[in-house]
Amino acid sequence: MSKTHSELLSLIDSYQEALEYWTKCLEPSSKELSQIKAAKVDDPLEELSKLSKLIKAHTTKVGIIFKPETLKNQNDAAFSTLLKLSETIILIVSIIPQLDSKKLSQIYQDELVNVLRLIIHANVNLAKELRNLSSEDSNENESNDRLISVGQIWSSCDELLLLIQKAPLGYLSDKTKQTISLIEDGLEEFEEWAENPEDFDDEDPFGFSDDESDDEEETPADSKDEEDEPKDKSKLIEYSKKWLSKIKLIKLLLKSLAKSLPSSTPGTQIDNIYQVERQLVKSVDQIIVDLMLDQQVDEETEEYATQIDKACAKIVKIVKQANSNESKIKWCNDWHSKYNEYI
Repeated sequence: MSKTHSELLSLIDSYQEALEYWTKCLEPSSKELSQIKAAKVDDPLEELSKLSKLIKAHTTKVGIIFKPETLKNQNDAAFSTLLKLSETIILIVSIIPQLDSKKLSQIYQDELVNVLRLIIHANVNLAKELRNLSSEDSNENESNDRLISVGQIWSSCDELLLLIQKAPLGYLSDKTKQTISLIEDGLEEFEEWAENPEDFDDEDPFGFSDDESDDEEETPADSKDEEDEPKDKSKLIEYSKKWLSKIKLIKLLLKSLAKSLPSSTPGTQIDNIYQVERQLVKSVDQIIVDLMLDQQVDEETEEYATQIDKACAKIVKIVKQANSNESKIKWCNDWHSKYNEYI
């Protein structure tokens, strides 16, 4: 039996309503995800990949059929094509509750859900545009709008496919590269400074003084005399060069992670490494700023140093626990021995 235009509009409206509900369910703060009935598939990631490709295909067909000049004569085709797209979206949403962060890692699962939310949100926009196109007073601009939503869906599906291809360890590798990049940001200047801190005495390496008021009170003469007295910075230079070597070793450790961790690494260990990396880059940045700005080694400096040492030890421990490869375990032991030479 042929579908009427009214039935097509009803399908679009119900589709949009369902999409908006799922969008809310997938918000980070939402607790409604547990209410979605989970699918039972052997490999959730493989199923997500298949469904993502199907969504792209169905979206393409929707974009072709929903043309104002031909839509009035294609209610059946439009209804059937949109129904297939909606059924595929239902299936992909049902996979989400089956994702297991203990296997995949929480950071990877969160990113999967984030990309899926983008796909669904783009479909919300598409549904709104299809509703406008299906109305009697649709215009050429609205016809072009549907193509924008189709492009957004394609882009998000491609992003999901790439994320699935990377797998949890590949995603961790991306995060680790970001960590290394953040460490490298201040390392070059720190290396130059560590050679001779006196050359930077009259400089503000981080530009903090730019924020200070121009009408500050003048420093008393006797204080200036004390500041002008030469200070022995040999210990500071020695300590800074030690940490320069340690930070370079930390970079080496981080760069080795992608090859050191087996594909069977549990998600909980991936999450642990990510959390340790976040603390590590923060502490490295703090110790560099502390040494260059205050030009002394105090309790706070030693506290940052201890945090870094503990973070590195945790990473080495996790890599060793995840491995059965003796050569990789030996590399970790050798690295740790070399690092401990500077403690």
